Amino acid sequence: MGGLIFLTGEAGMGKSRLIREARIIAHASDLTFHEVAPLSFEVTQPYALFRSFLRQLTGVGEVDSIEEAYPKLIALAERLPIEVRAGVTGAFASVLGVLDDMDGQIANGESFQRQLFATAREAVQLHFAKYRG
Repeated sequence: MGGLIFLTGEAGMGKSRLIREARIIAHASDLTFHEVAPLSFEVTQPYALFRSFLRQLTGVGEVDSIEEAYPKLIALAERLPIEVRAGVTGAFASVLGVLDDMDGQIANGESFQRQLFATAREAVQLHFAKYRG
């Protein structure tokens, strides 16, 4: 069983304190805790929160070059069902900003969104499966 909390509010309301306390409780209870928070300039960028979570999931850093990022993406892809593997080097790489132009044509529009969501679903299930008791 898992959960997702979306927390928003004005500055000074205690959001950071609430998150800090939740993290302490989660760790004491041996629960997994991921936090994704946009910087002020990211709130209008498409997929900004998702990009931040993908960085945690894949280990691809903000300053990683394509050469540094691809082994991390390939390692994840090899653990996923074959039908969504292309989404890791396609959709994930695109969202992370490390798309290799030599990979061929990337899906766009609805096709991109379907590929991204299908791949994300499998990757998230794989990631959190290791925490099941």
